[in-house]
Amino acid sequence: MQIKKIHTRNLYQTLSYLLLGIGFLFISACSIEDDYSHDSCHFIFDTNIHITSHIRQAINPLSNNVFVMVSYSSILSSDKVVGYNIHTQLNNGKENTEKVTTAQEINTPYKLGIQNGLIIGWSSYNSKLYAYDALCPNCLEKGIFNKLTWGNPNFYTTCTRCGRSYDLNNNGIVIKGQEGRKLEKYHIQNHNGVIIVSN
Repeated sequence: MQIKKIHTRNLYQTLSYLLLGIGFLFISACSIEDDYSHDSCHFIFDTNIHITSHIRQAINPLSNNVFVMVSYSSILSSDKVVGYNIHTQLNNGKENTEKVTTAQEINTPYKLGIQNGLIIGWSSYNSKLYAYDALCPNCLEKGIFNKLTWGNPNFYTTCTRCGRSYDLNNNGIVIKGQEGRKLEKYHIQNHNGVIIVSN
């Protein structure tokens, strides 16, 4: 009888630890997923076709501290979208526009973040490719749509309204100014030079 009680107690203890472990895994998975924006985002860009694009520069792991702001406008023909103009600005101030007209790239309607703006680049801090929303998340929380500008140093972005600066190399955290939310992030994948940003 004593052995049966000990065995039952061990079984309950094992089950408790197992459930506790599953709970921690669930919380961790939620916090990892919550690290990304809940807003929709759809962007496909083939850097093998657009070999001189700023985006190609920014996704290169050997390009240290190179980030690019990206927005788009539609190319219409008879009220039908037949392509996109991709407007880019590197964090050194250089600007460019690329025409995107291939079926692969225009197959999915574009939505570049909350208000047509992404920041893409390879972090020299943790060797990871990032895609951030180009709006200040702390102003956005108050219902104000304020687009970020390049900061100083140029791997920071700055909000001209609230004065916060965000570190693009370090997960978009607030690096200057009042504490607050870090930059909104989107999932980004590089499939042999074809960039897909999504949520």
